[in-house]
Amino acid sequence: MNKDFGGHFELRAANILIDLVGAFQNAADDAARWEVANRAAASIGAKALLIGGFRENELLPAWARANIDEDWGTYYHENGFCDVDLVLLNRKNGRLSASHRAGSTAAGQGVNPKSVEWCHGLRDAGYGGHIMRSFDGSPGLSQTLVSFMPACEDSEDAFRMNTALVTGIAALVAAYIGPPTIDGDAGHMICGYQELSTREREVVSLLAEGLNTARIAEKLGIAEVTVQKHFKGARIKMGATNRAQTLALAMVRNQIYL
Repeated sequence: MNKDFGGHFELRAANILIDLVGAFQNAADDAARWEVANRAAASIGAKALLIGGFRENELLPAWARANIDEDWGTYYHENGFCDVDLVLLNRKNGRLSASHRAGSTAAGQGVNPKSVEWCHGLRDAGYGGHIMRSFDGSPGLSQTLVSFMPACEDSEDAFRMNTALVTGIAALVAAYIGPPTIDGDAGHMICGYQELSTREREVVSLLAEGLNTARIAEKLGIAEVTVQKHFKGARIKMGATNRAQTLALAMVRNQIYL
């Protein structure tokens, strides 16, 4: 991908994320936001969406939401796969990767045979695996994990999906979806972050408009290296890992207005 802030992908991704923010903000309640999240997941090839909040040293999430097939969910729990689920185990052990392909785990080398059964059962249930993103958790939790699960027939395209767009969508899902509550009003991000400076807001806002580094520098009357410095500061303050996620989180937290 172009390392500059501009380019066709960045503009397209920004527009997708802007539309998604609007859909979340216009959703009437928690159930409607969950529907928006699932439509967003489907737009990048996901058959199912999972999200959960975790405490640092615990295997199972403190809360979770999912739209997986009922048959797979029943089979999963009846066979005790939660104890050998490699996504859960790797997360707990600090070895969470960006993806896990169903059917890829082989026996041997210390792998629990039940983990192999879980991995191949995932594929047999029609899932191609997990595409995952993790974020700082809300107060009292260390991590929020979002997983998109593509269908087997769509998995190759899904696993090749641009990581910045996937991360941006996952960031918005993590921002707007939380544990179900009795009053149905859950899902707004409350985890800590730092307010952006005026200049950082200007840089991120111009990025959202599709301007590249040179154009932002020209418009603000500053050097390109200074633009990059302000954007890096904004990214760190948002707790983001890339441009798309920085933009998404800045919009969610009302740091920029478009």
